[in-house]
Amino acid sequence: MSVQDYQDFVMDLERRLQTIQQEFIAQNNPSAQMVGPLLAIAMLVKSDLLPFARDRYLAMEDGPQWKIADDYLLSLKAEVEFMLAGPGAFHGRNVG
Repeated sequence: MSVQDYQDFVMDLERRLQTIQQEFIAQNNPSAQMVGPLLAIAMLVKSDLLPFARDRYLAMEDGPQWKIADDYLLSLKAEVEFMLAGPGAFHGRNVG
């Protein structure tokens, strides 16, 4: 897998998070507030600001809202965590 594959993964995750957030907002679902920070982090990674994105994630990852989040939101959070590991981890996951 190449760096391009990683970038494609980041862009796909960003698009999915945008769609999910829009759907949650349309449904007046309060979970939209939890998708927002994940989307912002994906946008930072897409803009080649991975170190800053990691810092922002560390600031929000242990917040109390995640202790009561449903499994769907936790799976999105796990994808963001994987994305933050960088292209090297992405390569290892997709090869092995």
